[in-house]
Order: sequence, then C-alpha cells, then structure tokens
Amino acid sequence: QQQQQQQHMYYDAIANAQKTAILLSKVGFFDAAGRKYQQCIEIQARIYGAISLPVAKGWSDYGAFLLTSKLVTKYDEAIEAYAKARAAYKALSSQSNDNDNENKNNDTSYSYSNMYMYQAALMLLSTASIKVKQKDAAAAILSYQKGIDEIRQQQHDHAYTMPMLKHLVSASMKLGGLKAKRGDDVGALQAYESILSLQYDTVTDTVTANDEPSHSDINLILDAGKAHIKCATIRQTMNQPALAIGHLREALKHYTIKYGVSHRDTQAIAGSLRQLQLQERQEKEKDLQEQSLSVVSKETEATTTATTTTTTTDESSPTT
Repeated sequence: QQQQQQQHMYYDAIANAQKTAILLSKVGFFDAAGRKYQQCIEIQARIYGAISLPVAKGWSDYGAFLLTSKLVTKYDEAIEAYAKARAAYKALSSQSNDNDNENKNNDTSYSYSNMYMYQAALMLLSTASIKVKQKDAAAAILSYQKGIDEIRQQQHDHAYTMPMLKHLVSASMKLGGLKAKRGDDVGALQAYESILSLQYDTVTDTVTANDEPSHSDINLILDAGKAHIKCATIRQTMNQPALAIGHLREALKHYTIKYGVSHRDTQAIAGSLRQLQLQERQEKEKDLQEQSLSVVSKETEATTTATTTTTTTDESSPTT
C-alpha cells in the first residue's frame, strides 16, 4: 500500500509538472517552463526507467517546446532533446525485437518494434526542420533523407498508415525543395517522384469510382498533384517537354478531383498544359520544316553537282 501511495505521488508530480510547464510556456516564462519539462523527464525516468516510452515522449515533447519558444539559442538544445528521444525509441525497438526472439509468433512485438522505429525516424525529420532554420541545408538534407529511408523500411513488415504517408509526403516535398535550391535538379526530381511511387493511382481510382472521397484521400491526391507540378517544372528545365506534359496531365486530374474544373488552380494547370502542348507542336512542326528544307537542300545540291559534272564532261570532250 505504501508503494502504491508513492507511485500515485509520482504520477501526481508528473501531471503537475506537465501542467505547470504548459502554463509557464503560454505566459512566456520559457526558462522556468523548460526546467519543469526536465523535472518531468527526471521523475518519469525514476518510475519507468531511462529506456521507456514516457521518457522518449518526454524528450520529444521537450524538443517541440524548445522550438515553440522561437529562440535561436534553443535550437541546439532542441536537437539534443530529439537525439535523446531518438536513442530511447531505438532502444525500445531493440528490446521489442529481443522479446520477439523469445516468442516467434508474437506479432504484437513486431508492431511495437516498428512503431518505435517510426517514432525514431520522426525525430530525424524534426531535427531536419531545425537545420533548415539554422540555414544548414546540407545537414537538413541528410536528416530528411535518413528519416524518409527509415520510414520506408517499415513498409517491409506493415503497410503505411495515413500518418506515415503524410510524414513521408511532407518530408519528401521539403527534401525536393532543398535540393532544387542547391541546383540539384536530379536529386529534387527523385524526391518528388518518390512521392508518386506511394500508389496514389489506387487512391485516385477509388475516389473516382466512389465519388465519396475521404478527407485524407483528397489531401493525398492534392499532394500528388503538387508533386506532379514540381516534376513538370524540372522536366521543362531539362528540356523534356513530353515528360513535363505527362506530369501536368496527371496534376490536372488530381486538382480536378480536389477542386473541380472551374477552380482557378485547376484552370491555371489546364492553361499551362495547353501552352506546353502548343509549344511542343510548334517545335515538332519546326523540326519537320527543317528536315524538309534539309532534304530539299540535299536534293538541290545533288542535282547541281550532277549538272556541273555533266557540263564539265561535255566541255572536256574532243570536238570533231
């Protein structure tokens, strides 16, 4: 009974520390709020152990809090908090795998392991967002890429959940944008096209068939449309109009499902598509004309050469 009372005392202390931290942060006392967050983590570690879900989540929450303070001086501290959260999640995942080795039929252990690794990957994405704020594009790209790769690894055992898809799409769009700003069009294209590999066509076909898309389906379709537009822009800079047109056609389909035919965004894409198609036709016609002129020129040159040869032969013939 005394042990139960002590546990309740700890639980109350955690709850009070969390509430106080939130209240202090709302009124702008960030240093005091930060100390409360740290106090909360210390109590959780005492109860559950340093490698525990409450402690991992505590470090993650602390990192998020440091970001909400919008103080540049707190960015490195936030990165450190996310690193500690990531380490805890990875350790929890490892423990789940060890438990599974004792019971091969324990599917729950597999799901817990994947869940923890997924959370560990999210810590990398959070770190990447801080690196962007610190103007460290190279480090941000590395964190985004590693986080994306780790989330994708989870699909080997389990299908993507909607939150996974949302995080993958968001991170891939940001990764593509960073690479594009650094002049890496190929890398940016790979990032955007990776979004299109998430089987959006299945979602689109389902929506078209049912005509009652869910909010999540619609958002995924719009994300795919945005990715197609990014790909089309890059393909144009690479002088690949046919591929750019293909992406714009897909984008138009996605935006039509989201907004309808008459929406200004849909109309803008349709206008860009028509313009690009017109340019491609004009280029093809120009190429055909140049080919025709080249053929005529060669035929004229051949005729002139033959005539000159005949004339020369006639002039060199002996007269009688």
